[in-house]
Amino acid sequence: MRFRAAISYRDSTIPSPKSPTPEPMTSPMRPMLTPCIGVCTLDPQGYCDGCRRTGAEIAMWSSMGDDARAHFMSVVLPEREARDAAGLPLESVRR
Repeated sequence: MRFRAAISYRDSTIPSPKSPTPEPMTSPMRPMLTPCIGVCTLDPQGYCDGCRRTGAEIAMWSSMGDDARAHFMSVVLPEREARDAAGLPLESVRR
């Protein structure tokens, strides 16, 4: 796959630069799914004010698998948000 130049050089006297060829991705690093919004303070019950995870959940986040993180983000955290909005305690939410 090659990148295309943003400027057309077809009718120009300026020579076209060679398009760079991207290097194959060899690094195992890739973006991690996270609910973090950068508001990293824990409330008195131990839940983050930004993402509603506990300190322990935040600490283990990078060692969790993609499926576990996706479950947290699609099930656990929305339930916590709903309970918080209703004024209910967050502790009874099951993982």
